[in-house]
Amino acid sequence: MSNLLRADTRPWRDKRARVRACCATTWTSRAEPAWNVPFIRSLGVRHWLLKTEPGSYGWDDLVRDGATEWDGVRNHAAAAHLRAMAPGDAALVYHSGEAKAAVGIARVARGPRRDGAEGDWVSVAIEPVAPLPQPVTLKAMKADPALKGMAMLRQSRLSVSPVTAAEWQAIARLSAPPATDGPREPADRRD
Repeated sequence: MSNLLRADTRPWRDKRARVRACCATTWTSRAEPAWNVPFIRSLGVRHWLLKTEPGSYGWDDLVRDGATEWDGVRNHAAAAHLRAMAPGDAALVYHSGEAKAAVGIARVARGPRRDGAEGDWVSVAIEPVAPLPQPVTLKAMKADPALKGMAMLRQSRLSVSPVTAAEWQAIARLSAPPATDGPREPADRRD
């Protein structure tokens, strides 16, 4: 199993305080939440899910290019998640549309920088690490009780979302190839 599939599973002492601080907002003149990015980073939220349409830019394109700029995100919540990313963070690449499956693991190569001239939009650079041993479908994610609270399942329109350590482990478990009973003898062997 890749080191990126192993997640930090430390329990947090006061979950409610963590959630309150993570979701604390201050309102600016444009009525946008200013997320507490340093606090999010200090929590160790180092795993993400990046949705993409395989027809426009999919896992195969990322592997072919070797790296890409993850830009064009125009949702405030998703942009806040991009701002919280740091180099070295791991991300699941999820194909939306017809495929509806997590297909690979990418690494954040460069942290957030300004994307475009208008607004507070940001982009990050990512690079492919490895394909998942087998794709994890949306149906499998919804059926797994460990993923019941996953942000991507709760807010399905969000293109960038955090993945907890427990959710990362559940995805790793679901993507593992089926176990075999050991080496099999050829069918045509006669004793």
